[in-house]
Amino acid sequence: GWYNRLLRELDDFVDMGFTGIWTPPRTKSVSLQGYMPTGLYNLNCHFGSEHELRRMLQEAKDRGLLTLGDIVINHRCAEYHDDYGRWNRFGGKMDWGPWAICPENPQFGGTGNRGTGEDYAPAPNIDHTNERVRKDLTEWLQWMQYDVGYQGWRFDFVKGFAGEFGKHYINSTTPTMAFGEWWDACNYSDSVLNYDQDSHRQRTIDWCDKSGGGAFDFTTKGILQEAVSRNEYWRLVDKMGRPPGVLGLWGARAVTFLENHDTGSTLGHWRFPWEKVLEGYAYILTHPGTPCVFYDHLQV
Repeated sequence: GWYNRLLRELDDFVDMGFTGIWTPPRTKSVSLQGYMPTGLYNLNCHFGSEHELRRMLQEAKDRGLLTLGDIVINHRCAEYHDDYGRWNRFGGKMDWGPWAICPENPQFGGTGNRGTGEDYAPAPNIDHTNERVRKDLTEWLQWMQYDVGYQGWRFDFVKGFAGEFGKHYINSTTPTMAFGEWWDACNYSDSVLNYDQDSHRQRTIDWCDKSGGGAFDFTTKGILQEAVSRNEYWRLVDKMGRPPGVLGLWGARAVTFLENHDTGSTLGHWRFPWEKVLEGYAYILTHPGTPCVFYDHLQV
């Protein structure tokens, strides 16, 4: 009933000043949360039916809200295994085989080209250098956009494939907004966050430059939660006098946030201090970038 719940709350979102909503992956998936997708054209999932999704998206657009879909294309879970018990055969409209899987992880028996990014161990990593893979994914994204009703994308785990492929999918769909989850570790010394995080934010900026999209500003999250939890507000200015995150160098591409489904909610990994949440929003809502408010925090 998640889509129906959002439908009932759309007017509240508008009244609070929101201009868009980013919803979880909606395809058939091994995991209920949607981040282990199988049949990409099957939109009946844990969150609701395809009909309910389409209705919610249309009602959101009718209210002027930008609809952003969560796109998981770094990896895809197979629905069938081969004679050796390796899960590498896909069903549905995208009936791929081992040729679509990168070979780094032997448990999946992939015969495609080597990956162009970091390996995601739990699922088969998709070979984006393959022309048919790119064609199939592009057609799916266009269907999600022009038929289902999404206007923009949030790309999951973009460290897994080169930014050039992100650029291909963005250019092929020309979304109103597109941004990626480039999440890597900040710079620490003896478990204490370093003051200088220039190299961390530069890696995010490099992905934005290659893909043509924006990215979550994990640098700002890491620095901001350290600053407010330790009362070390000197961290919020870099050595050049700018905000120290991506927003300080390229605000138009920075999507700022305090928490997401990985860091907050039930997972609680690298969590923003709960008692400092409102202080954190006071910062990101008054600085450059596109601020993102975590749904759980609306209940504060």
